[in-house]
Order: sequence, then C-alpha cells, then structure tokens
Amino acid sequence: MEKEFTISDKKGKYLIQYLFNKYGYAPLNFDADSKKHAIEIAKRILKRFKDYQIYYRRSSSGKGFHFVITINGFPVYLPKQEILRLRKRYKDCYGRIRADKIRMKQGRIISILFDYKNFKKAGEWKLLKNLSQIRKEKMSDKSF
Repeated sequence: MEKEFTISDKKGKYLIQYLFNKYGYAPLNFDADSKKHAIEIAKRILKRFKDYQIYYRRSSSGKGFHFVITINGFPVYLPKQEILRLRKRYKDCYGRIRADKIRMKQGRIISILFDYKNFKKAGEWKLLKNLSQIRKEKMSDKSF
C-alpha cells in the first residue's frame, strides 16, 4: 500500500483546507479528463516537480486522472494566484480553472479534487514514478 499523504480524519482535512483558504492558499493539484490529457500533464509535472512526490489516481468517472504534488508526504500549498497560474501552465482542466477563478473571487476554497462524484468513488492514490504507469492504466466506464 502506498503512503497516505492526506489527513484521514475528514474533519481535520476540512479544517486544514479552511485555514489555508482563509490565508489565501490552495493545494497544488491537477485534473485530466482523459488518458491522453493525463499523459500530457504527467509528462510536464514529472519534469518540473522532480524533487517532489507526485501522486495520481483515477477520477470517479473512471475516464480521467487526478494528480497532487506533495513534499515530505503532505500536499504543497501555495498562494491561490500562483496555483491557478501553474495549473494553467501545466494544462489542468480548463473548465476547472474557470470555475476556480469564480470561486476564488468569492473567497471560497479552490483546487478541490472530489473523492466521490455522482455516487462514484475515485481510485486509490499511487506514487507516480514514470509515464508508463499512466500509459498502462486500463480505461473503462466503470468507477472504483
């Protein structure tokens, strides 16, 4: 089993998100809507964030992937403007960026990756070491 990098207590996880949001910070993560898109993002972030740990998982739809950048087992938080700039630069989902710009103006939490969506659960987090891991993933319409 891979190292768990989030707080397992949901209340603690949400408290941390709330506090970081209060001071203008958000986690650095990415969302890809397809395997092809995931390979493009993974290629870029593996090169740029080679001194960090990158985790990935299948999204709840089973068609896309999520990525999160961590250091020493904890998600990297940066100022929200920087998060949006990096997500745009590394080709995060355009619709997600657009929605987060609106959320940010309202003072709300951004960079959310849902564990559940439409009653479907996202996959387990795995450490991303190379592109072949994404390339080998079997795609289906089934969720986890």
